[in-house]
Parts: sequence; structure tokens; C-alpha cells
Amino acid sequence: MKRLVAIILLIGSMVFSAVAHNAKIATFTLRDTGAGWLVEMNFAQAGIDATMIETHGSEKLEKLDRKSYQNLIVEYVKSNFHLTVDGEIIKLRNGGIMLGSHQTDLKFVLPEMPPHPAEAQVYIPMFGNTYNHTNLFRIYRGGKNITKFFLSEDNGFNVDLSFTSRGIVAVEKEPRPDQFFMLSGGGIMLAIVMVIAFSRKKLKA
Repeated sequence: MKRLVAIILLIGSMVFSAVAHNAKIATFTLRDTGAGWLVEMNFAQAGIDATMIETHGSEKLEKLDRKSYQNLIVEYVKSNFHLTVDGEIIKLRNGGIMLGSHQTDLKFVLPEMPPHPAEAQVYIPMFGNTYNHTNLFRIYRGGKNITKFFLSEDNGFNVDLSFTSRGIVAVEKEPRPDQFFMLSGGGIMLAIVMVIAFSRKKLKA
């Protein structure tokens, strides 16, 4: 019986570990501390290692010490995290990174963030080359509620946000001209197919 319980606990811990360090999900939390804003990032070590190898090649990475490798990750993160608030580009400036055996954590202070933002545009193409990858963007402003938005290839890894009295909501975007024509063309083609099918059915009758 004790052996069975031990096996169940081991399997449970393995499943939890797999979920907690899922290489296809990265988490970005924009946090209002009351005294200022910061952004916290968490992603699987295996995911960032694979991206660094794809970007720079394993031969170059093998020659780097730990500090240089950390700097390379920070550089990658800064070039793939885009946040605009009330028309102002918010830069990742002072921060730190901690490499772990399973997870990488980064934290940056955002002194340029306004205390009471009205709107924001978020674009995080990080790990975008990984198939079926999702970046989870969260906003925490105290209390129990954390607003979450899922950024993936389906929405171009971006979202426009509006800070309202009802909370933070995603703004519906106007379709691009090419999308409009694609939708219009698809509708016309469908209509033609339906007319042809109806005509054939009528002739057979």
C-alpha cells in the first residue's frame, strides 16, 4: 500500500513539474506594486536554451560562460518584448535574471509606466518560431484578480488593451484591408457555389 502511494505521489509530482515548466508556455506578468510597475517573466529553461541554439548556434554558446549566456538571454528578451502605454514606448531597463535547472526568471522595473494607464499595446513574439507556442500576458493590480491574455500565432502575439472602470479588456481590432478582401472573396465564392448547386438541382427536378 505504501509503495502504491509513493508511486502515485511520484507520478503526480512529475505531471505537476511538466505543467509548471511547459516549454510551449511563457508567462509575462505586468505588476502594479503601488509604488511603481515591474514586469516578471518566467519560462522553461529548455525553451530558452532551444531558442538560443536556434538563434546563435551551439558552437558559439559552448564558448560562453554563465554571465555571458545570461546577457545573451536578456538581449533576446529586450528585443522581443514590446509594450506601448498611452502612446509611450516602455523600455526594459533595470532588471535581473536567474537561470535555474528547469526555469528561467527575469524581472525588470518599469519607471516610465504611468500610475494610471488608459490603454496599452502589447507585442511579444518571443519563442514565436516554436510550434504551437503561447505567451501568457498577465496584469496584476492587487487583490485576487489577475487579468490574463493569451498571445499566440493566431493573434500575431499581440493584443491592444483598454483600462476601464470595469477592468482591463482587449480591444477588438478592425480587420486589415487584405483580410477584408479575403473574407469578401470567400463569401462571393461561397455564393457562386451555392447558386451553381441550386441551379443543377433545379434542372434535375
